Order: sequence, then C-alpha cells, then structure tokens
Amino acid sequence: MLDIRRLYYEQVDSLRTYFIDKELSSPLHMAICGADNRLSPLDLKNRVFCPLDLVEPDQQKIDEWKSKTLHGKHVNYLWQPFIDLHLSNKWLCVGDLFSETEGFVCAIQDGVVPTRNYRKHILKERVEDDLCRKCGSVPESLDHIISSFSVMAPREYLNRHNAICKESHQNFAFKHGLISKTCPIYQYKPTTVLENTNFRMYWDRQVYTDRPITHNKPNNLLVDRSNDSAYLIDVAIPHNGNIEQKYA
Repeated sequence: MLDIRRLYYEQVDSLRTYFIDKELSSPLHMAICGADNRLSPLDLKNRVFCPLDLVEPDQQKIDEWKSKTLHGKHVNYLWQPFIDLHLSNKWLCVGDLFSETEGFVCAIQDGVVPTRNYRKHILKERVEDDLCRKCGSVPESLDHIISSFSVMAPREYLNRHNAICKESHQNFAFKHGLISKTCPIYQYKPTTVLENTNFRMYWDRQVYTDRPITHNKPNNLLVDRSNDSAYLIDVAIPHNGNIEQKYA
C-alpha cells in the first residue's frame, strides 16, 4: 500500500536524521537544530520526536478499509481464501494504463460511480426512479451493469470474454511455436486450428467424444502430441460474488 502520510513522514524522518547527524561536524547545522523549535515539520530541537509514530500500521488501515460498508466490499472479496491476492492486484504494478483509466477502474472497485442507485441511496439526491435506464426492470447498480445486464450480454460481455481468450490463445500459440510473432490483442485474430509437429491448437471449437458431453466447446484446446496430453482452457469472467461458484 502507498500512503501519502507515510511518504511524507518518511521524508521528515530522513531529513531529521540528516541534520542531527551533521550537527557535531557543522556549526551551520548545529545552529539550525538549536533554532528549530517547532518552526518546521522537522522540529529539530525536540530529540524525542519520532515522525513515523504518527502513521498507523498498514494492517490497521486495511482493517479500517474492510470495515467500510461501500468502499470495503472489494477489499473484503480480495481477502477470500479462493482469491489470489497478488495476481488480482498485479495490474496496478504493470503501468500500461493511462492514469485516468486506472483511476476510473479504482473508482469502479470502490463502487463510487454515479449510477442511479448510488445517487439515490448514497449521495441522497432527488432521483425519482433508480431503475436501470436501459432495461427498467432492476435498480441501476454497478453490479447490474458489469455482470447481469442482459442487453449487454450478446456483445459487450462477449467481447470482454473473447479478449481474455485471445490473450491466452496468442500466448500459448507463441510459446509453442504455432505462430512466429505477437501483436496487440485488439489486432489478433485467432485461427480455428494451428498445428506443427508437436502441438495442435483449436479455437472455440466443439470436441466430439465417444460419450456425449454437454459442455464440449472449450475456448482453447491445446493438444501436446509429444506427451499424449491435452489442455482444456475455458474462461469465465464472473462478478466478485460468483467467483467461488464459478470455480466449483
């Protein structure tokens, strides 16, 4: 976690250490230390002052965050035993998003996007109707827009799903020598069948089996001829509340 207060007080502590260490060898630093009686944030005359004592421990801040009814929803999901905390937050460390995009995603995770439901119940605005302005059947909340909006399912939800599938398809194909180079995902068009001496890879294709199976169309199927094995890769993008069910 990055905490502005902690960064500030770390700088104060570092500067205090610098001036106090220089005091014995420099009359100028000695004069400054003697004169700074609460004149600056360093408070150099006060030798028992420890700036970092003013910063709450990270765990205390996390506990306060998790206790919040609205803003704590996302972080509480992150700490579930079936969630990979590191990978779930890795996108924040990659640095390939515009700052505005990253900020908007964080706002979505915090649930502070002004949907009708948010404006009526959180901001207490005079909203006559908090039903979804598209379907008009359920309250217009972030959960509804992101994962349970039937109008968006055939196109936006499918495109989101396929983008992840294309990412894994290209990575596997490149790793196993089925393609010679990669490209941005929005430009990548998966080939139905890719094949070389050791591997064969299918994209969104039905697999016919001796015994009929209902769900027989995995997003990606990689056949490893050298080891007589196959890998079924199927992608799901559930809402936070449905992740455990999707795992099952």
